Amino acid sequence: MRKNLVPCLVFFFALLEAILMNPLTYDFINTAGISTNRVSLATINAKKFVPGQKMKVMFTAGCSIATLPVVKPVSYLLYFYVEGVLTVRVVDQDLFDSFKEGESVKVNYDLGRISKRPVSVVVRRS
Repeated sequence: MRKNLVPCLVFFFALLEAILMNPLTYDFINTAGISTNRVSLATINAKKFVPGQKMKVMFTAGCSIATLPVVKPVSYLLYFYVEGVLTVRVVDQDLFDSFKEGESVKVNYDLGRISKRPVSVVVRRS
């Protein structure tokens, strides 16, 4: 009976390691169920417009190589500090245009369970 137990334990620990080492598992544990119950004022350090892109990605499928078109949408980024951590958020164009660098914004956020860094950051007009 012990001979059958060793492969099962090896499989169990390999599966456990694969689950725990997955970045998505860490992110889920760090942020699941967190609501934005902290409020702070932050100053916008920078604004950045990232134009959309069309590109092709090559990948192998079996013995053949295929290309897949990928479209990256237009992004409007705001950079500001929350709890001493530089935070970047993607916002819509109207909100992006309404802010200027150096302006104060109201930020709703909470801290991650493991990382203790701001997560679930929501930007609003102050």
